[in-house]
Amino acid sequence: MEKHFQGLVYLKYILTDKEGEYYHYGKSGEGECTISASHKLEDGYNVRICVWQKNEELEIEECKKIFLAYWNLECCD
Repeated sequence: MEKHFQGLVYLKYILTDKEGEYYHYGKSGEGECTISASHKLEDGYNVRICVWQKNEELEIEECKKIFLAYWNLECCD
């Protein structure tokens, strides 16, 4: 991501399951993220998307599409 988007620093997904357990994917930047959003998924799951970027090159909806392309509830236990 850093090589593709020169202004993008870090992208992190925080998945919360129905029992309240957290799963982290990606990498956090320093300080507060520049944009973030939470989205409800199926069966009590939620995902929080956090982006640290210098320039606004990547929108939160694009990050959500990337996550949903790989999200598979059937693989969760």
